Amino acid sequence: MDVLEQLGANVVWGEDYIEVEGGRISGGTFNLRECSDTTQTLAAVAAFAETAIEITGVGFIRRKETDRLAAMVNELTKCGVEATETKDGLIVRPNLWSLRGATVDTYGDHRMAMSMALLSLRIPRIEINDHDCVEKTFPAFFSRLEGLRPEVKSRRDVVAVVAIDGPAGSGKSTVARLLATELNLPHFDTGAMYRAVAVAALRAGIDSEDQDATTDLARRTEIAIGQRTFVDGIEATDEIRTPEVDQHVSAVAANPGVRRVLVAQQRKWATELGGGVMEGRDIGTEVFPDAVFKVFLTAQPEVRARRRYDESSVQTLGDVADDLERRDLIDSTRADSPLQVAPGAVVVDTSELEIPEVVSELAHLFRLVVED
Repeated sequence: MDVLEQLGANVVWGEDYIEVEGGRISGGTFNLRECSDTTQTLAAVAAFAETAIEITGVGFIRRKETDRLAAMVNELTKCGVEATETKDGLIVRPNLWSLRGATVDTYGDHRMAMSMALLSLRIPRIEINDHDCVEKTFPAFFSRLEGLRPEVKSRRDVVAVVAIDGPAGSGKSTVARLLATELNLPHFDTGAMYRAVAVAALRAGIDSEDQDATTDLARRTEIAIGQRTFVDGIEATDEIRTPEVDQHVSAVAANPGVRRVLVAQQRKWATELGGGVMEGRDIGTEVFPDAVFKVFLTAQPEVRARRRYDESSVQTLGDVADDLERRDLIDSTRADSPLQVAPGAVVVDTSELEIPEVVSELAHLFRLVVED
């Protein structure tokens, strides 16, 4: 509990209970020699930290039920987590964008099964081989874990916002549109709003780097997002997806003034409609941090580049890859509302999944949280 508190979790000590509330967790170095059985638990938690976590003083756990250090490194690596052994422990260097589902082995070690199960709370499609090894110490582990889900709420009692964030080429727009249909919820592409402002700036000859002028333009521009997109009454459905707009939209989206204007519109839209599927880059972190269901869609860079290249008739694959890398850097490092994995978001790597698989998975997870 002390370690979790140092990482940034809120720990409440009651008379006969301990309550832990998560959120963003930092990194650090921790000597677990006196509580070595928690090594695998911390290593699993470290997969969701913001910076590296090093565990020291536990070299001797290589001689437990299995070589626990080697086992954790092997299985975390399968799930897209960078983990390396040291002489007396291990280092986990998290990258939430690279997390992915996998089939993991337990090596007959009950603690391997229980610790890797923690990853499955936020990474779909993790399958645990030989999970019955928990019989050794905690036969009811998986049923107890399932019982910790929040009580199902009626959709009538909540603003049922599904927040989908992620980088370009991860499949956000297609997945969000189909998921909205599946869940019978409105769909709103917030990224299209920033693209619409970029279109308005290009039409007016305004430099997208001029923050004051672009903010003023955002206030004056009439944007209609639906099956078709209109900017000041003129259709821009195809125009917002052009390479020229791609070059300018990150600057528009990084503009704090523009964000204030558009975020207010986005919140108003979702609240008036009682919810909806919203996609963008800061929905779960800024626009609706209390969304009932948060998703971060990602994919390997080469996969995202190929997808965008297949949609383009102008750029080369190399140009598309370079442009995505540039946009990722701008979006993830901007001072105002950077692209991040929201606390509590389910992380889905779509690299090897078909769109219907992603939609089906997310619909299932949503229904576990919000009753139809």
